[in-house]
Amino acid sequence: MKFSTMASQRLLLSILITFFISEAAKSVADDSPAFAFSWLNDKDNFTVSDDTATIKVRVLGNYDTPKYKIPFKPNITVNDKMGNSSFVSGILLHLEGPTEDWSITFTPIMLGLFNVLITGEKFRVLDSSLHFHVNPGQMYPSAGILSWKDGINEFIAGMRAQVSILPKDAFGNNVSSSSEGSKLYNFSLFASTSNDFPASVLNVSQKGWNQQGYLIFDFIAATAGNLLLHVEIENQTLHGSPLPFIVYPGKLDVYSCVARLNIETKYF
Repeated sequence: MKFSTMASQRLLLSILITFFISEAAKSVADDSPAFAFSWLNDKDNFTVSDDTATIKVRVLGNYDTPKYKIPFKPNITVNDKMGNSSFVSGILLHLEGPTEDWSITFTPIMLGLFNVLITGEKFRVLDSSLHFHVNPGQMYPSAGILSWKDGINEFIAGMRAQVSILPKDAFGNNVSSSSEGSKLYNFSLFASTSNDFPASVLNVSQKGWNQQGYLIFDFIAATAGNLLLHVEIENQTLHGSPLPFIVYPGKLDVYSCVARLNIETKYF
């Protein structure tokens, strides 16, 4: 039993020695360069559409360009999607000229945490060490989605009505108050009848952000009828606008009533 164990150990040692000798010989025979990748200036945190992500390419060894018929042209995969995708766009390989200036750039267009896989069959490149995080971009006002707060769209004249705007950036990502702060936007709210006649809305005001990430506006509904609420900014209409709503007449206000004298002659 002891002899069998020693024999097995010697066989395993022999296999390992053979493997390392083979790999060493292959390394000596193959003088192809290796490549390493890192974020330029260690920046791996970006803002949607506002930032360009840059990967620094470092060549380890001698890269003799005329020697290779097929140049170094790696594939870039982000979260299992190769090339431009719903995660990144504008992937560019800057792999010409002095190797110390080589880089790979792209534009992040979706929020979240992502992994970059860089592969290249010719030079046996396989690097999955890079990760990056993407934050929301600035609010793109006309991309906001309009709706009635809590789905309420029926009011009595004189009541305060509230509408919600779900802010989006230019690529459709939700924007939060953490990135926008207390910034106010010049939204225009007005109402009309179904026949495009103007209807009154009073005391329009912006209430700011709620806990669900919506911008809230309110106004006093004044004109009774089946109406449409229009919301615009910079002459652009928001998604969901116009919103239909109904305003019912309020309570009778005697002091607002107008008396009319009607004189009629009757014959008997």
